[in-house]
Amino acid sequence: MILWTIYLMPLAFYLISLGQQFQLGRPKLISGQHDLIRLLSGLSGLVLIGGPRLLGHLHTKWSIWAMVEGPRDPWFLAPDLWVVLMLGYMVVVMGLVGWLWKTRANLFLICPADEILVKEAMGKASGWDSFVLWVDKPFSCVELHWTKGSVDQRDQAGKEIQKALLEMKTKPGWFWVLPVGIGLGLLGFLATLNLSTAWWILKAG
Repeated sequence: MILWTIYLMPLAFYLISLGQQFQLGRPKLISGQHDLIRLLSGLSGLVLIGGPRLLGHLHTKWSIWAMVEGPRDPWFLAPDLWVVLMLGYMVVVMGLVGWLWKTRANLFLICPADEILVKEAMGKASGWDSFVLWVDKPFSCVELHWTKGSVDQRDQAGKEIQKALLEMKTKPGWFWVLPVGIGLGLLGFLATLNLSTAWWILKAG
């Protein structure tokens, strides 16, 4: 019960906050790295606890199988192998995060927004010609990829675009229903699970 709460609670709050951002209809510019931090926070329970827990569960299952039907001293239960697997998992996760962090360094994400609205805001910012737009129509998002210039110029252009976006509003659309619904569903599931467990403990006591 506690593990399910750790796994899903951050994800539920991330989805609800994402849906709220879309529902308000206020375009907001965030850096790609900031967006990555939000996503990793939502997945933190699954990545930091769920992955190692899954490896431990797999080791237990294989240990039981080896005791019942398997060979004596199977190679796949060697302690050194599982240390390597755990370290490998950590290296893969850290490597993936590092790669995503680097690739999203020159990216701004604007949600909810459309191409016309973003171009209007960019027209009020310096350095707008250094951006390349990528529009995700189903999710009402626009990505701005910085292609040339210094980091200071990129950040200054981002601030000016955000200042222009504060005066704008877009239609919320339908997408906000999906993350909010899933997030509330996860919270409802966790609340039911915790209350059921508490009731069972009280009854048993």
